[in-house]
Amino acid sequence: MQELIVAVAVAGAAAFLLKRYVPRALSGAVLRSAVRLASRSGHANLADRLERASTNLQRASACGGCSGCGSKDKPDSQGRHGISVEALRRSAKR
Repeated sequence: MQELIVAVAVAGAAAFLLKRYVPRALSGAVLRSAVRLASRSGHANLADRLERASTNLQRASACGGCSGCGSKDKPDSQGRHGISVEALRRSAKR
């Protein structure tokens, strides 16, 4: 029983890491392949759900390179830790 719990925890952690760090272009390609496989094997409901997920992923992606940004059109004025560039410039002048 303990091994099953550990296996589920490791599988969950691996799924989270893959979802977080796999580039959107690659995850989109995997979803499109899963849609084709599900439709060929006769699982229409699963194919529809995967197709919607693929469409949502394509809509959300800006450049297709990674899952870290929302849009390349509007650059973020704050850095990685939530400090704006202007605040850093003001503190550097002191």
